Amino acid sequence: MAKALASSLGVIQLVNLNMERFRKTELFFLQSLCDYAVIAIENAKWVEKIQALTITDDCTGRQSDEVMYLRNNIGMVQRGC
Repeated sequence: MAKALASSLGVIQLVNLNMERFRKTELFFLQSLCDYAVIAIENAKWVEKIQALTITDDCTGRQSDEVMYLRNNIGMVQRGC
């Protein structure tokens, strides 16, 4: 679990391993790997959220004017208008 989060985001399982055989540096590496995985997953979630917010209007839940304008203009260009 990442130190910055209050709850677990996922699990990395080491199967059939005796944890006492790991050195401190190897355990530190595994913890760092988990921390970076959490950061990557959280960043991906925020990117999806930001993309959704830029497409929809907060008040109406419909496509924002900017998105509709771009889609209309792209359509006109594709049709050769």
